[in-house]
Amino acid sequence: MKIFLTIILALSICNANAQDTISNISGPHGGRIKSIQNYNIEVLGTYHRVITYLFDKDLKPISNKGINGNILFFYADNASLNIKLKPYEINGFYAEISATDYYYCVVNLSIYGKTISSKFDNLSQLAEKENKIKK
Repeated sequence: MKIFLTIILALSICNANAQDTISNISGPHGGRIKSIQNYNIEVLGTYHRVITYLFDKDLKPISNKGINGNILFFYADNASLNIKLKPYEINGFYAEISATDYYYCVVNLSIYGKTISSKFDNLSQLAEKENKIKK
């Protein structure tokens, strides 16, 4: 009986965590999207990598050819890190980071001479855990 209750409890916890993750998904690649002027930027984080995708206002991919950008990561104690974005797939960019406990990042893209920027909070469970350990 104890094993049965343990299994039920474990499944309930997994189901609750999966629902939290699903509620945050909004972009075509599973990331968060923000609209800036006539563009949409999608951001998603993986372990030691942040990936951004560029779309038009109708969420149609915009080629990354001829587009440059960077991401500014902001950490505790006013520390920051500026990383140049590298092309990824057709409409994406990525940045490798070793310190994933940033509070937020600002994505800057220069699109044919026009610069757009957007702030994204770090919502990853990894960042939350690392911030709790440091406190």
